[in-house]
Amino acid sequence: MNQKRAVILFITLGVISGPFDGLWSSYSDEYTISALDITYTLDRFGPTTEIHYRIEQKGEFYYSNEQEIDPGLIQGLSQSFTDFYEAEKFEDGYESLIAFDFNPHFIAEVHLINGRDMILESKSDSYCLIPWNIVYESKQYVQYNGKIPSALFKILKEIGDEYLLYWYDKEICWECYPGKVPEEYCSKGLSDDFSTTIDKKTPEEERGIQHLLWEVNLQERILEKPAYHDGKVFVITCKRLISFDTKGEKEWEVPFRDPERKASCSPDFSGLRGTRKLVVHNGIVYASGPDSWVYGVDAQTGDVLWEYDTMYVYNPLLQVFEDYLVVFARGIICFEGRTGEKIWEISLYTHTGWIQDDKIFFEYQKINDIYRAIADIYTGDIIWEEKSSEIGMCLYDDGFIYILYPTCGRGDEYCDILVSVDIKNHEKVWSYENENFGHFAVFEDSILLAITDEEKDYLDTLILLDKKGFVIWEYTYSRKYIRCWPPPSLRAFRDKIFLLSREGIIQTFDKETGEKLWETEIRGTEVTSLQVYENRVYLFANDGILYCLEVNTGRILWKFDTKKEVMDFDGDEPNACSSEVEDDLIFVATVEGKLYALSRLVLFSKEGFERI
Repeated sequence: MNQKRAVILFITLGVISGPFDGLWSSYSDEYTISALDITYTLDRFGPTTEIHYRIEQKGEFYYSNEQEIDPGLIQGLSQSFTDFYEAEKFEDGYESLIAFDFNPHFIAEVHLINGRDMILESKSDSYCLIPWNIVYESKQYVQYNGKIPSALFKILKEIGDEYLLYWYDKEICWECYPGKVPEEYCSKGLSDDFSTTIDKKTPEEERGIQHLLWEVNLQERILEKPAYHDGKVFVITCKRLISFDTKGEKEWEVPFRDPERKASCSPDFSGLRGTRKLVVHNGIVYASGPDSWVYGVDAQTGDVLWEYDTMYVYNPLLQVFEDYLVVFARGIICFEGRTGEKIWEISLYTHTGWIQDDKIFFEYQKINDIYRAIADIYTGDIIWEEKSSEIGMCLYDDGFIYILYPTCGRGDEYCDILVSVDIKNHEKVWSYENENFGHFAVFEDSILLAITDEEKDYLDTLILLDKKGFVIWEYTYSRKYIRCWPPPSLRAFRDKIFLLSREGIIQTFDKETGEKLWETEIRGTEVTSLQVYENRVYLFANDGILYCLEVNTGRILWKFDTKKEVMDFDGDEPNACSSEVEDDLIFVATVEGKLYALSRLVLFSKEGFERI
């Protein structure tokens, strides 16, 4: 979750009239509003700044000073008075969360057309300041659905409040996720004193449901994205490895050897450069259990072919190369995949590692220094290493290391320099300098550079180099809106380059010319998987939604929602993931233990089966 500094808003609201429709089951004129006073007190760990806004109705329109305000936004605030639970005490947050007072605090006094007052207040440091407390006619209520902050944030954006626009830009555009409702209120039920929200699906969501084949609820935490192979789908939980057929019937399961010795039972749906806890290759399922054991299992029968105890305090990560299984734990071990015979081992205290092309890239600690190194995948011999403190980002591909050296001195000027080094003789082949390197990605035949603005805040330019260091094309952004941290993901598929930003923006460029082909924004802030399959783009994000896009336009054709709730009120962490598309099938798993099977074919449509 983004840390936010303390902000206090005091809001006085009056009356607007107008019809209401849409998602609310009922609405009464008693909640209409006529005027709105906002006192915005901002504490930036220095002198307190107080900003005052007043919104008044003049005829049929609303104004803040001379600025016209959309009446629908004021109406939206009235409509946000839904899904209230009766409460006996003020709810200032969640017992599992510690308040550090970094978030805005709101007090809203609402004057209604019926002459009564309503008080809205939040002292929560949780996502979207959930929960919200309401006092109306001497009764206490609490709201968890995020409607009140969503409405308030949109009003402040219209006025031009830069602070909330920066921290809550996603919520202003898409509204807040609903918070989890505590069991004491779930069992009590919603109050009859206010209207309730009716769940209304978008056309894209309706079409997404038509792709669902089946679902299974394992009621166990799923630790990794599903893996599909030869008509079977495999998942791992905190307790076991399970195989299902394409109809959702369980075929076999392998209990983990030592379930009481849990190294880690935390899901990891991101996958560091291709490393996984679950891999299928040549008819063998490789699984990393939370007990720190690695299992090699026959995919057809479920027979355990071999197993190995890494004695690691976390789940080991796995990656396959040819017939080898490489295990990244505290050290790196290479096994013959079918027999489990140990081929070689790097016994250094490694931090991270993954396979790049035909080499292994990893970091390890030696005395007080951290080194980055490359090892031969067949022998485990280290063929290159350098102190991490002396270099920036580095990648390996097809016999060359690409190293970013930050801030090299050049008189009174400073620059970043990207260097291509031949892995055989460690000699520099070419270099490319720029004052504002962000990061880069290496593709099969080119290298994409992400160049920032001078403040290192936003993406400014994309530059594509060939493997000899010559510029193929440049694309310069006309405005600053793609943030550089965390850095956007850069990927290439066939004739297109995809940029996936942490704003949930997907941009696609022509790989040959650099022309931007399209841009699409989704609700999530991180794309955890992306695959181009035939003429479609399938991507999964940390909003818990599987999206299907048209590859040439970026238009969202359909989406399947796993009903995400914000885990720990952090909208950044994924709570679900999807498999790769194979045999026209996609499998989606959630942290809570649900497994969904979807088809690329539309099911149950009037036209019958259709590929979309």
